[in-house]
Amino acid sequence: MQSRLSRQSFLQSKTSHHLAERHGGKAEFGFYDRLFFKHISLKFGEDLELAFRASFFVLVCGLPFMIPEWLCPVCGRIVKTGFYSSGSVTYFMFTLYKTTGDTIHFAIGGLAGTLIAVFNIWCMMGFMPGGYMGPDSPDQWVWYVGMAWGMLFVFFMLWLNFDGNTQVFGLSTYVWYWMAFLNYHTPFGFSHSFTISHSGAAVRELLVAASGISLALIAAFIPYPMFAIWKAQRRAKDSLWELHILWTEFNHYYTGKARNPYKVTILRKKLDVMKGNVGQLNSEISAAWYECLGMGPWQRQRMMLKILDGYLAESFNRLSTVLHLALDEEFEGNHQKLMTKVEPQMTKLVLQTGHLLAHCVDTVACGDNKKYKAAMDTEVDELISSREELTTEFIKACQSVGHYMVSEECSGQHVVCSNICSFSRLTREFARKLQRDMPSERVDWRDGGGMFGLFAPALLVDRMHLNYVLRNWLSICLSFWVGYKGVAGKMVLPYNAALASTCCVLLSRFIGSAMSKNLNRLQGVVLGTVFGQVVYALLAWCIWWGYLAIAVAVFIWAFASLFIYYNSQTFSSVGLLLGVFGVGGMLQGCSDEIFDPTLSYYGVINCTSGIVIMCLVDTIFAAGRASDLALMSFHAAWDPILQQVDELLNYKMERLAPRRGTVRGLIADAHMLCQEAEAEPRYWRHPWPLAAFERGVKTLSMLRFTLAALEAGVTQVKPTGEAVKEEHFIAATKMESFIVVADHLKDMLKKTKNNLTFLLKNETGITSQAMFMEMKSLTDSMEQTSRDQLDVFAADINAQKHESAKDTLENDPISDMSILTRSLQSIFDELAMANRQMLALV
Repeated sequence: MQSRLSRQSFLQSKTSHHLAERHGGKAEFGFYDRLFFKHISLKFGEDLELAFRASFFVLVCGLPFMIPEWLCPVCGRIVKTGFYSSGSVTYFMFTLYKTTGDTIHFAIGGLAGTLIAVFNIWCMMGFMPGGYMGPDSPDQWVWYVGMAWGMLFVFFMLWLNFDGNTQVFGLSTYVWYWMAFLNYHTPFGFSHSFTISHSGAAVRELLVAASGISLALIAAFIPYPMFAIWKAQRRAKDSLWELHILWTEFNHYYTGKARNPYKVTILRKKLDVMKGNVGQLNSEISAAWYECLGMGPWQRQRMMLKILDGYLAESFNRLSTVLHLALDEEFEGNHQKLMTKVEPQMTKLVLQTGHLLAHCVDTVACGDNKKYKAAMDTEVDELISSREELTTEFIKACQSVGHYMVSEECSGQHVVCSNICSFSRLTREFARKLQRDMPSERVDWRDGGGMFGLFAPALLVDRMHLNYVLRNWLSICLSFWVGYKGVAGKMVLPYNAALASTCCVLLSRFIGSAMSKNLNRLQGVVLGTVFGQVVYALLAWCIWWGYLAIAVAVFIWAFASLFIYYNSQTFSSVGLLLGVFGVGGMLQGCSDEIFDPTLSYYGVINCTSGIVIMCLVDTIFAAGRASDLALMSFHAAWDPILQQVDELLNYKMERLAPRRGTVRGLIADAHMLCQEAEAEPRYWRHPWPLAAFERGVKTLSMLRFTLAALEAGVTQVKPTGEAVKEEHFIAATKMESFIVVADHLKDMLKKTKNNLTFLLKNETGITSQAMFMEMKSLTDSMEQTSRDQLDVFAADINAQKHESAKDTLENDPISDMSILTRSLQSIFDELAMANRQMLALV
């Protein structure tokens, strides 16, 4: 009943309509959207519709190859002259993506790569007209200069901070030009001596690229635009709704009469869903830049959405901490007495915070920070009044039951009510930021932004980036050399750039199991090539049903493969390769001659050879085994946690530097590499301890949001972003009893890290008796020791006099110390649980 009342109260204002639109049961999907089941699953429906849209335009892109020449003479002419080829479909598939902004971004990258390749061969033919003329030519130096030029071009394209599409299309185009430059047997049709021929090979390639990219841009707008700004607004609205509803339902649960395990499960599930959405908004905001080029009303909305993204991240940390600390609490003792006294104030504050959020969503949606200013100011004033009311009533209630102190019995209530005050404050600050003039968006070339971001120093000297450059440079150059010389007569034909081109198309910054990665590539390339050639051989006859059959086959194959590309995380790259190579094999024009599979054979051999070379190079020069990289990423995420604990609990450090939010990304990398380590061949080694590593990642995640919420609760953030510790917190950390707790926590963190490291490095599966007993002793003593130490610290705190807060529980010393002790105990419990699970695996 309370949940329904909360929802009604939240929806009662007219401005909350936008926030509740999708959750209120209003039908917003038309007939076209319902065809793709968007009303059932939005993500599935969007990916399905995009695959259908892309397949339709692939069909349009392939029409010159699928209609008789007498019906469209121009089509036949442009195909024969090379001004249009199946390469247009490749450009199209690599360019069209899930939003218009992403598509524009990829289009710019693809076109830039082609232009760089064309400009480069134009310079080569300008300085060395005609290219290499053969072994009888007096200018033998041209061969050496051409080889060195090409190798340097490949290196700099990989080393500099170019966009992924720029690298793929720049290199995959250039290797054909490079081979043509060195092939003295056949003319290649390039302009010489810095002249420009409108019918030259380079100009034809530019037209092929422009046609495919242009069609992708059209597809991003028809039948309706896929603007990233719209998706970002929808995701922001949904995230704010979920945030408020989760707070509302948790408040209803926590102020109830008894613990409800079913409700606990539902709340945790909703938190996991919300956790999956945190971080996705930022990519849509970035893509939206290409839709407005950093100008106009949409840019204002982008900056508002950036502010909203920061608010969501901090609010999620607080909510995660509250749920983690309070959901397992038993409703005993004074819990019911306290909640009965403060439930009206808690509910009122949560509801009013939701009303203010509705105005914030409307402000972001319209991009006008003045339109709802008066209503927001009224809500803010009421919010401050309600927060003070909750603070006063909660402290009075604690004093009335004799529990205005740091104790295990009432610490949970302090944590919850203090964080409800924090939720209202964060929302109020969020609203105030939206009302100010939006700051201009600045990019730093040192971080890879702007034109000079190509020379981002941190990237160019990064170890993993240099490894990426080395592996792919060797793969492309070796494939080029093998293609240049040929293998076993006609096994791999000489002067053949297909091997190197395949390596260029398959460029990836993927880090993980080289074997797994390249086998996936092989599946996509070989299956796509073979299927395309088989369909072409069976259906591509110059008769009416042949034209129709090949069109249907192209559409179905493109639709299936592109849906895999857009929808699947595991097989996304396989789906793209299936589509590119499969459709490319079908679009060769009709023929009434008996199909000769020789070309198909060469196509498969070329692609397979290129992938084999990449696989060998990746295996030999890999940055490390996936399991080793997983361990490195775990340490990379764990070490900042240790540093944060040391800085936060050290009374000598009164100021803390702004947090950059990098730990979340490091944890995500560790989780990804864990899955890769599970997939890599272990050979004689003990099976990868997947359960232990996943437990370690879960522990890292819990430590991150708990410490972030704890730090925010005991510090005051200055306009510079620097966090200053509160005086009562500094005084508490100086106590001898707390120093003992802090030292014990640091010791447990280090030992837990060492235990997990031992498990991950133990490739024999054999553990010494001494190591086993040491881990068991640590696990058995950790929880009880920590509780005893925290009890001593709590007694020292309670022995002192504290002046209660009047404005907000965030400034109340007892509430802050309760949050501190409860957070530390939760961390100790999590570490003990992680060690117990590791002990079971020893």
